[in-house]
Formats: sequence, structure tokens, C-alpha cells
Amino acid sequence: MGCRVALRTLAHRGLIELPPAQPVSFQRAADAREPAFIGLTFQGPLTDLGRIWLEPVDSSQPERSRAWWAMMQAHHPRGAGPLCGAQLRYQIVYDKGLTGD
Repeated sequence: MGCRVALRTLAHRGLIELPPAQPVSFQRAADAREPAFIGLTFQGPLTDLGRIWLEPVDSSQPERSRAWWAMMQAHHPRGAGPLCGAQLRYQIVYDKGLTGD
């Protein structure tokens, strides 16, 4: 957002010329391939999962990124977005994997 404000300020002062604004949609396209673990539940002590850690997720990992968005849409009270500002996306992972296999 800071870059957008700076660019608009420069354009307003006549220092740069910006292209016409484009329409924007914050709706994500529905992905027909919903990850298999969506909807799975776990009941029991956390010790049954073994070691638990965080793994970063970024856009260079398409499968992980798609799974992250699907989990946000399925489980976050506000769905998957739109997100604002800088973000650090991560998944909680455990020794037995997401499906417990």
C-alpha cells in the first residue's frame, strides 16, 4: 500500500505518468482440486502427533500455497482474504504428516 501511495503522489505532482487503473477482483478462483486433508479432524493428546513445527509457505511452492489458501477458506472466520500488508504464511506440520499416514 505504501508503494501505491508513493506512486500516486508522484503522479499527482506530475513527476511520473501512470497507466489507467485496471479493474481488480479479490475473489480467488475456485480450485477444483481441494487438498485431501481438508475436513479431517484429530482428537487426542498432541503428544500423539509427535514433533510439531512451523514451515513457511510462499508463492514459489504452488501445491503448498494452494493448500494454505484452501485451509484459510475452510477454517478462518473471514475466509481467505483479501489479505492486507506484509504477510508471513506458514503451515503447522507434524511427524505423522497432515493426514496422519
